[in-house]
Amino acid sequence: MRIMCLPYRTHCRLLNFICDDVPIDFMLQRRFIKFIHGAITSDNTCVQMCGKLALMGSRSATCNSINMWCHTYNMDKHLLSKKSVAFLVRTMYSTLDMECEDARRGAMIREVLSMRGERGAVLTLAEADLILMELCVN
Repeated sequence: MRIMCLPYRTHCRLLNFICDDVPIDFMLQRRFIKFIHGAITSDNTCVQMCGKLALMGSRSATCNSINMWCHTYNMDKHLLSKKSVAFLVRTMYSTLDMECEDARRGAMIREVLSMRGERGAVLTLAEADLILMELCVN
């Protein structure tokens, strides 16, 4: 079964724009930062110690993920314990380019999907499928 009646060969980079959402890797990074911030600022001393060990360079997968996140968003990792989660997430959002060509194409695809094949629709199913194939695949 096809999702949203899109062609099977739809470019994966368009899917988040078609759904009018942020990219999945962005969502995962946002969840990770909330998790790490929660560990570092926890009231539980064991959890807080684990978070601080990861922050200070424990050579763990968590530490590597923190370093990758800091490099991606050009952020000092020690700010994770000093700034609020809202500030960190706003910093991440400021790097998103939601006005790129893929975002415009995703918006066009959403419009075509809303105009196809229902009673009183502007486009027939065949016309909409032809436009969708061009927008999604090429």
